[in-house]
Amino acid sequence: MSFGEYSTNSSTGAKGGSTEYNRLCSCVSNNIQAINKNVTTIQKLVDKLGTSEDKSQLQSKLQQTEQATQRLAKETHSYLKQLPHLYGESPAEIRQRKIQVEKLTDNFSTALNKFQELQRTAAEKEKASVSRARSMSAGMPTPSPMGGYNDEHSSTSNDRTGGGFQVQAEEEVSVELIEERERAIRQLEADIVGVNEIFRDLATMVYEQGDMIDSIEANVDSAAVHVEDGNVQLQKASNYQKAARKKICCILVILVVVAGALGLIIWLSTKN
Repeated sequence: MSFGEYSTNSSTGAKGGSTEYNRLCSCVSNNIQAINKNVTTIQKLVDKLGTSEDKSQLQSKLQQTEQATQRLAKETHSYLKQLPHLYGESPAEIRQRKIQVEKLTDNFSTALNKFQELQRTAAEKEKASVSRARSMSAGMPTPSPMGGYNDEHSSTSNDRTGGGFQVQAEEEVSVELIEERERAIRQLEADIVGVNEIFRDLATMVYEQGDMIDSIEANVDSAAVHVEDGNVQLQKASNYQKAARKKICCILVILVVVAGALGLIIWLSTKN
């Protein structure tokens, strides 16, 4: 490969890396905005948990928004992990991109922290709702061996027939809702653990990123020192070469003078 081809390929690679870097930064920024928007929505939904508006529709919307935000968090985390590998080569570019990535990481951490706080609040409220529902379920009439339901306040045949079936249906619905809420709580707890892992990974990434930048800058400084040393050595070699030339010139002049003097002496001797 010729030097021209190498330079062209290097330039193309650098341009491609810069394009990918800008694309990832844009994706991270857009995702952070989407997370903050979802956090606002989740906040409104969580505030309604345990109230008269706490219906299945609200539960469904809360779960969907929470899961969508969880996916955005994982995706954003993945993008941020790729950015340090696209810092470029020049020290100025490296420092500029490092500052930009640090700002994006801080914004992501802030949004993620708000999201996790809402997750914890939602889980606590859901647990309280399940606890109340179980307490109410425990106070419902129990099935009677005769096919109806025993109720200390009522012993009519209606309670063992039509009323009993209605109570049984209500109990089945109540149990189903409780189980659904418990599944939602387990999912929330798993998602909270997932966010904790992202936080730990971000901390590790920031630490390693600092080491990587220090290493790059050290290599750049080392290369600059080597270049400077090389220039000094070249300058010394040039000085030595100039001095050697001067010596050669002086010797030649002396030789010419000596030869001339000898020639003159020989000529004078011959003439006499």
